Amino acid sequence: MHPARGKLRFTPTPKKKESKTVQMRDLNAPRRLNEDFLKYVKSDDCSDEHLLGLNDLSPFLDINFPVVSGFSIDAMHTMYAGCLRRRLIGIVSLTTEGKLNSTSLAAVNTRLKLFEKCKPSEFERHVRSLSNCIEKYKMHELRDILMYNLFPVFSGILQGNQLENIMLLQYGMLLLGGFDPKPVPTADILEATRVFKLYVQQIIDFGYPVRPTIHAIIHLPEDANNFECGVECQSAFLYENFYRFFRRSLRSGSKPLEQYRNQLVRRSKYLLQTASDGTILETGQQFKMEVKKRELERSDRKIVLNFSIRNAKSDNPHKVMKFPEFSLSNMFPNNVCMLKNGKIVVCTDIVEYPKGSKIFSIVGFRFLTVENAFATPYPSYKFKTHVVSKLDHAVDEWNVNSIMCKMYAMPLKLSDYGSLPDITVSLSSDKWFVTPVRHTL
Repeated sequence: MHPARGKLRFTPTPKKKESKTVQMRDLNAPRRLNEDFLKYVKSDDCSDEHLLGLNDLSPFLDINFPVVSGFSIDAMHTMYAGCLRRRLIGIVSLTTEGKLNSTSLAAVNTRLKLFEKCKPSEFERHVRSLSNCIEKYKMHELRDILMYNLFPVFSGILQGNQLENIMLLQYGMLLLGGFDPKPVPTADILEATRVFKLYVQQIIDFGYPVRPTIHAIIHLPEDANNFECGVECQSAFLYENFYRFFRRSLRSGSKPLEQYRNQLVRRSKYLLQTASDGTILETGQQFKMEVKKRELERSDRKIVLNFSIRNAKSDNPHKVMKFPEFSLSNMFPNNVCMLKNGKIVVCTDIVEYPKGSKIFSIVGFRFLTVENAFATPYPSYKFKTHVVSKLDHAVDEWNVNSIMCKMYAMPLKLSDYGSLPDITVSLSSDKWFVTPVRHTL
């Protein structure tokens, strides 16, 4: 026999290691209390082994810090990076967690590609392809999907019960106050608790795994209650926004904490001007903007920071009016706003009269039909979200003080998402999904 043709040997295929997922399916487990923290010591009769012994105690106990309730859950990592991202990963790639077929995923990607053109100037980045980039999404992309794009992206693609399920996450976060520093009403906290528990229960009913971050969202309302502010005021988003200060404070890799301390001492000692979030104001423009924001807090009027005209000699010059919290222009996607009377307006021109007076009016058209975008799992009008159509042909004019907020507008069509219609000449059949840019309310 040829040496290369020896007797065949059967090599058994190694058994695929069964993946194990930590499941947290109990929605009504006994709460852990601050007083119970010392019970979590390694012993034969204790299932929790947080502490190796009484010599391994947390230094926070020395200052009577509430070791259980004193730490926030952090909505950025728990809700957006944890619960929402995992749900989207299931939609993209896991047949056991509601994976869409290739045609439906292509439709989602097509909508997201079109919606790039709808991104307001207040958003630094657009949401990239779901199927290709879900693992690479930045936190702001995940938040934008949940708070703005969720319904127009998935309506008509996800089954009704699946769409309502994921919309519960949006409803709960809207109830919990976002970045509003004021206390969240007790009724909203209780409703958010019910909503998040319903979401987790439906995940269990679907047969999907309930991972720790999915379970943890049911405790987010507790943080809104404990810290008496919107849950995102305690999230890592604020640290991410402040991160540039820390990064610029470092001159070398040696003793970073001491460098941060010296910067803070310098700021305090020399009374450097700072914004409300503590950031040092390093330019005159930053200082002027902060002054305008303080004026806005004491006034019901809209304060215009700047008004500029680009391509002034053209037939349709680009006009931009900047407020402390947002900018409005006469060109899409920054020309849609809601007035205080509830009308949705498309701005086609901005007029300053008399010239140099800082008295501005917006000129444009209003939508004649303003409807509820959806009724379940919550009525969209409750948070000023609508579907609008039938643009009025009669031009009108409004003072800038009648503006309530800026709107994020996306076309709402269940079939053809190939091109973006011109919102200023919308046909009667064109429908637009409009929702407030939240921080402008």
